[in-house]
Amino acid sequence: MKFKSLPVTSLEDVTVNFEQLQAKFAITWHPLPYATGAGTGNWQDAGIAGSVGAQYMIDPMGFGRLRGLVKNGTAAGYPSTNTLIGTLPSGFRPASSVVFTGQAVDSLSHTINIGLMVSSAGLVTLSGSDYPAPAGNNGTFNFVSLFQCPPFDLSS
Repeated sequence: MKFKSLPVTSLEDVTVNFEQLQAKFAITWHPLPYATGAGTGNWQDAGIAGSVGAQYMIDPMGFGRLRGLVKNGTAAGYPSTNTLIGTLPSGFRPASSVVFTGQAVDSLSHTINIGLMVSSAGLVTLSGSDYPAPAGNNGTFNFVSLFQCPPFDLSS
């Protein structure tokens, strides 16, 4: 397949070109099934206007991708490490675990770098150490961004 070069003169052009690629390759984002129950934090869509909740897909090059803004549904406190956000279904899981730095924004608008992991079993979790609240904050994450997740090879 030969790709046609599309002129890019602005960010709007990039968005339009990406939408054209999505239409051409029928790229479909699927909602990530959130973990529920004791110890999970009851994750959910962040609910920020113009944003999307946790979603996954396979891009035209065959890589898995993850995106979205999520929030911890638990009323108070920063979530602890290894808190399960959701699970990717079979066929969308990485061949090996992917660990990356994401960002969270807390109730006082502090931006916090956090560790996230997508395991080969499809578990999307906070990883690393527990996240202490910055001084003066009773601590809740308003949202966690999954947009920093790099493309990943899929398991066979």
